[in-house]
Amino acid sequence: MSRRLARARVWSVAVSAAGAAASIVIACSFPDVTFAPGSEAGGGGDGNAEAAALDGGGGDAEQRTDATQRVDEAGCKNPCDCDEDKFVNKSCLEAGADPKTADCDDFDPLRYPTKTAFTTEVPPADNGGDWNCDTIVEPQYPTGLSCTTSCGAEGFTSEPTCGQSADYFRCNGVGLCGATKIDTRKQGCR
Repeated sequence: MSRRLARARVWSVAVSAAGAAASIVIACSFPDVTFAPGSEAGGGGDGNAEAAALDGGGGDAEQRTDATQRVDEAGCKNPCDCDEDKFVNKSCLEAGADPKTADCDDFDPLRYPTKTAFTTEVPPADNGGDWNCDTIVEPQYPTGLSCTTSCGAEGFTSEPTCGQSADYFRCNGVGLCGATKIDTRKQGCR
């Protein structure tokens, strides 16, 4: 006989042995997943193509290549777009243009407005992990994972900062959950 109450499942089985009847009741609870304050379940992905799975979740992540190295003032060939990422700096915006479309760091091609990909680089001090110029640091993967509340959730049990590596876990089990290490990965941000 199966009966479901709220978010719990209870199974009752009648057993007969040598004329004696016994009843066994098994209960499993499946409450909601909780993460540490400030982190978002699922890494805050927005469901777009760039948020496709990488290392088991969260979305694509960019890393520096020769083409995405920071530019210094001496290497700037175009004063309106020094890093050549197709976003002009504030001083070159056309009259009436939305200031949110200006490049917030015209010397770094990995940092520009409307960016949807996460970046696993350790951010410079003036950036803090805000790679998409919206003044909000959005982590790629959830942090503060607790397996005492739900099986199936994934995330860091620790609080790695942008670009920092840490062990990444999945909560597994039936009834009682335990953390199983999936891999070590970098916390991406945007």
